[in-house]
Amino acid sequence: MALLRPLMRMLATLVVASFLIFSILALLPGDLAAFLASRSNTKPSEESLAAIREQFGLNQPLLHRYGDWLTGALHGDFGESWLTGAPVADLFAQRMGPTLLLGVSIFGLGSAITFLWGGFAALRPGRLVDHTLTILAILGATLPGFVLGLLAIRVFASGLGWASVIGDGTMRTVTLPALVGAIGLSSYWARPFRALVVDALASDWALAARARGLTETRLLFRHALPNALLGFLPFLGVGLAGALTGAILIETVFSWPGLGAFVIDAIKRRDLPIVQAFAVLAVAFYVVTTALADLAARALSPRMQRSGR
Repeated sequence: MALLRPLMRMLATLVVASFLIFSILALLPGDLAAFLASRSNTKPSEESLAAIREQFGLNQPLLHRYGDWLTGALHGDFGESWLTGAPVADLFAQRMGPTLLLGVSIFGLGSAITFLWGGFAALRPGRLVDHTLTILAILGATLPGFVLGLLAIRVFASGLGWASVIGDGTMRTVTLPALVGAIGLSSYWARPFRALVVDALASDWALAARARGLTETRLLFRHALPNALLGFLPFLGVGLAGALTGAILIETVFSWPGLGAFVIDAIKRRDLPIVQAFAVLAVAFYVVTTALADLAARALSPRMQRSGR
C-alpha cells in the first residue's frame, strides 16, 4: 500500500502531462495537412489534403487521436515520423545510447564536483573559500551552457588540443562535453548542498563528535556528507533527469551523435510525432527519477536515525 499511492500519482502525472503535450502540439497554428503536402513542389488539391488528413488521422477528434496514441505508446509504439515514415521508437533507439552515455557522465561528474565543492565550502562558512565558490556557482548557473561549451572548445580543443571538437558518441570523446554539462549542473547544486552540510555540521551530534576529539575533516566525510546526501536526494532525482534531457544543447555544440540535433531538427521541420515522444519521455524521466529519489529518502531516513547520525 505504501508503494501503491506514489505509483498511482506517478501514472496520473504521466497521463495528464502526455495529454497536455499532445493537445498543445495538436493545436499549433496552421494547417498541418498543408504543411505536410508542401514537401512536394506542386500545389496540393483539396482531395490530396483530405487524403493526408485521413492518413495521419488529422480528421479525427482530439480525444480519439490521443486515445490511439496513448494505446500505442503503452505498447512502445510512438507512431511514425511524418517526414520519413520510420517508427519513432526505432529512430530513438538508434540515438539513445550516446545520449545516455553523455547524460550519465554529466550526472556523475556533476555529483562529484558538488560534493567536494559544497563540502569544502561548508567547512569554512563565511571565509574566502566559501565566498569564492559561491561566486563561481552564481557565474556557472547564469552562464548559458552553449556559451560555456564554445569557450571550452576554444580553449581546450582548438587552443590546447586536449580534446576533440566533434564528439563521436563514445567514451573517447565524452570528457569535454560531460565536463561542460557537469559544471552547469553542479553550479545549481552547490549552494543547496553546502547549506545542508552546514546544518549537519552545526547539529547536536556533530557537537558531541567534536567533544570526543573527531577532526573536522573526518566529521565531514564520515558523518556530515552522508546526512546531507539524504536531504539532497530529491535534487539528485531531478538532476539525473535534467542531465539526460538537458544534454540536447551540449550535444548540439559538440556535434554529439545523440538525440539533441535530431530532436531540434524535428522541431524545425514540425515532425510532431518525434517532438511529442521526446517531450513525453522527458517528463517520464523527471517523474520516475524524482519518485525513486523520494522513496529512497524515506527508506534511508529511519536507518540514518537509528545509526545515530
